[in-house]
Amino acid sequence: FNIKEIIHVKGKYNCLPDYLSRNTIAVDDELAHHEYGLNFKKDNSSSIQLLGAVVTRSKSKATTQHITTNSSPPQHDTSITRLNDFNRSNLNEIVFDITKLKEHQLNDKQIQKDGTLYKLISAPHGKTKRKLFYISSSMIKSLITSYHDNPLIGGHFAVRRILEKLKQQYWWPEMKESVIDHIKSCIHCQAYNVTQQKSPGFLHPTPPPDGPNQLLGMDFCGPFSITPQENRYVLCLTDYFTKFIVAVALPTCSAGVTAEAIFKNYICLFGVPKTIISDQGTSFKNNLIHSLSKLIGYHHIFCTPYGPQSNGAVERFNGTFVTQLAKLTNEETNNWDE
Repeated sequence: FNIKEIIHVKGKYNCLPDYLSRNTIAVDDELAHHEYGLNFKKDNSSSIQLLGAVVTRSKSKATTQHITTNSSPPQHDTSITRLNDFNRSNLNEIVFDITKLKEHQLNDKQIQKDGTLYKLISAPHGKTKRKLFYISSSMIKSLITSYHDNPLIGGHFAVRRILEKLKQQYWWPEMKESVIDHIKSCIHCQAYNVTQQKSPGFLHPTPPPDGPNQLLGMDFCGPFSITPQENRYVLCLTDYFTKFIVAVALPTCSAGVTAEAIFKNYICLFGVPKTIISDQGTSFKNNLIHSLSKLIGYHHIFCTPYGPQSNGAVERFNGTFVTQLAKLTNEETNNWDE
């Protein structure tokens, strides 16, 4: 080699640090002379061209040992023979030929540029850019199949690993969605991939009430910024039948303040509800609220701990209410109770 200058490149910017340790095989195609060392490797066991950039060192050593073993007297190993036959059959089915990239790009209606099209990707926290091959829509399926189904490269790994390998050299719109769709359609992955997460239990939806004021959902929002009236919380009461909502700004969420707000702002205006459902917070689960329910005559139901889905109507309103409240406040965010 005629080396004129040596420049230090940080590891995170060096795409192929072991490129100089590989033997370059000349191919009569300009794609083989890519600046990041994309070359082709010929597999003696078949007529398929493999990408040299994705052939691991262990596979290279195994191929060399296989050729050396063939030069000696043959030893019949049925397991190795079956494995080689399986690999050759899979490679014949899932081959991805990068030499046809130009042809497919020219036939792609979305590409309006002559020649080979690249995608320039900026390195994280750096000014350098690297070229990625733009894959035509007609070649996406064969490329993902080569990286996912091939036992020498992908081995039926999940979305994250396959996507990381593809992003090193290729790019096309909606890459992640394409990989997810392919893995979902893979019979082997669906049959043998077992999730480690506990499956959710069966849902038991709340039966819809027969009329208004039959079932009332109750919950607190906050704390928010303190207003000039010293309010920090909002008590939300939702009728499950009419979806009518009463929101009351309160300074605290103590038992006394909560009981007074329920009585004055709802019961005195709309009557006594048949059932009230709430979470098991200290604002609702206390002796004062229990005495109020016994005195007035409504049934108080508590949700399952850490299960806000049990009170879904009021929880859904809280999500919308907090967002809209943030949009309507002033710059000091202290007039949300007006």
